[in-house]
Amino acid sequence: MVDPAPPRPGRRAGAAHPYRGIGRVGAVVTGWLALSAVASLGQAVITARMLPLSGRGALVVLLTVSALGSLVGGLGTNVAFRHYFGRGDPRVSLGDYLGLSLAATPPATVLITAASLQVIHLSGGARTDTGLTLAIAVLAAANLLAVQVLDALNAAGSIVLAAGLVAATGLAQLGLLLAGPHQPSLQHILMILALCWAAQAVTGVAALARLGLSVRPRADPWAWRLLVVKGVPALGLNVGATMAFRFDRLLVAAFGGAGAAAVYSIAAASGEALRLLPGSVGQVVFHRAARGVLSRAALRTVTRGLLAILLVAAGALAVVAPWLVRTLFGSGYAAAVTPMRLLLLAELLLAPFLVECRALTGLGRTRAAGGAGLLGLAVSLATYPVLVPWRGAVGAAIGSMLAYAVMTALARRALRGELDAPPAFPGPLPAGRPAALPTALATALPAVLPTVRPTARPTAPSPSGPGQPREPGGDEPLTVLGKGMP
Repeated sequence: MVDPAPPRPGRRAGAAHPYRGIGRVGAVVTGWLALSAVASLGQAVITARMLPLSGRGALVVLLTVSALGSLVGGLGTNVAFRHYFGRGDPRVSLGDYLGLSLAATPPATVLITAASLQVIHLSGGARTDTGLTLAIAVLAAANLLAVQVLDALNAAGSIVLAAGLVAATGLAQLGLLLAGPHQPSLQHILMILALCWAAQAVTGVAALARLGLSVRPRADPWAWRLLVVKGVPALGLNVGATMAFRFDRLLVAAFGGAGAAAVYSIAAASGEALRLLPGSVGQVVFHRAARGVLSRAALRTVTRGLLAILLVAAGALAVVAPWLVRTLFGSGYAAAVTPMRLLLLAELLLAPFLVECRALTGLGRTRAAGGAGLLGLAVSLATYPVLVPWRGAVGAAIGSMLAYAVMTALARRALRGELDAPPAFPGPLPAGRPAALPTALATALPAVLPTVRPTARPTAPSPSGPGQPREPGGDEPLTVLGKGMP
């Protein structure tokens, strides 16, 4: 159902300054994620000193495979659920989404564990045994459920709580590592991370229940089919982009060993700190685009402002990189300085993509956004196997620059001609009155929405919570950054 009357101009609609709310909400999310990133950096520093170089490399590899597996194992249903829940579609409930997430966890855990053991065997970073295998499996299951529940919490509009939950999880992991033995085993570290992620998932479900939503898992084949069919195309964006972000570490480990992967992870983590701000703002842009209140001018203004801020931050980090690496990680990681500087430049090339791909997703163009991610993966697959054996960590950084530039260019091209059509605002119709549209709107509507299917209003609360409307951008899905150490 479509209400032809748009919201009245004002602060809530963001009419006077359509980009101001985006920056404000993005700054709040970035603040929480920055705290999570600090906790992750602390974990990286501590584990670099707790574990030998090969053990630290094995930890990096396991976390990388687990992160990739959680995206693949979820089949993109986290993106699909945000789509259906944000539009109030009664065919898909929170219980359906949670039930599908639980059903997908066992097979995903098996695949992630098998892949992790294979990569560990190739890199030679650790000796595999029953204890390590069990720890990897628990880590994989906890990571997948934490990601799925976190997206449900953000879809329900509790962005501040979700951001705080991510930061609290990172701080809890850091505290437990500090409270444990000075020379822990790799299995001990994995179990600490897994238990904290499991606690995050349980806390998230409890928060959803307090919002008045039913958290009882359901097995509805039709709802599951809708989630999978809608979510699988989004894997192109999630998996493709994440593989482009992480595939370099796996190849550095495969060709250079676990020690080289440990050094490169330090360089990559420092560059990824710049990803917090555009990633957070991108989620706000997603929400604005989905509701039809994002303009081309606002998107352009926000993107330019981001690049200006990131340029200053990247320049400062590049200057202090030698001192930063030596002070935090020790002289054994001095080789990370050059790839770190190159990866800082790569992050500047990536920043527009992190914003504009979310605009595409919010507009419903998941295939275009997924195509950009897949093309980035294709460039990675073509360049990393050539550049990494030739130039090592420096070659991996150069390959990242190429992949990120291509992804940004493709997303920007896909956005041409978008954000110009008049928005359609969802809203309820008065009880007992038929759905009627003015003649002019009825004529113009097919150009904006190719198919309009009337649906009943759901009985579940709105994404912003029962009776608690929020400002535009207040219920954005939270970007999954800062989860766990690099």
